[in-house]
Amino acid sequence: MCPIHAQGLQTWPGQLTPSADLQLPCGTVLDFRAPEEILRSHADLWLTELSGLSTEMLDSGWSDVLGQAHKALSARLNEGDKGDGEDVGVLSDVVTMAGLAHRAAVAGDLFQAASSLSLAETLALKF
Repeated sequence: MCPIHAQGLQTWPGQLTPSADLQLPCGTVLDFRAPEEILRSHADLWLTELSGLSTEMLDSGWSDVLGQAHKALSARLNEGDKGDGEDVGVLSDVVTMAGLAHRAAVAGDLFQAASSLSLAETLALKF
C-alpha cells in the first residue's frame, strides 16, 4: 500500500509495501490462505448476513452453501426485499458474482469461488 494508507494499518499482519519485483496499485491485497479459509471469512463477515443463511449451513460443503446463498440473494432481488438505500443494480451484480462463485465451487475450483466472492464483497460494500 502507499505510505499514506499503510499508516492506518500498523497492526496488519501482511506486508504493507510492495516489493521491488511486484508493483501493484495501492489497496491491492494478495491473500495466500487456503481457499476454504477465504470462503469461511466471506461467510462469517458478510455473506450469511446479506443472504440470511444460518452459520450452521456452513458445514454442508461450499457448493451447497454458495448455491443456497445465490438462491436467497436472487429471491431477495426478485421479491424487491431491499433495505433503505439499497441499489437494485448493485444487488443484481452481487447476485451475479455469487452465482459465479457457486458454479466455480460445483466445478471444484474453490480459488475461483473465493475470487468471485471477493468481487461480490466489494460490490456489497456499496449498500
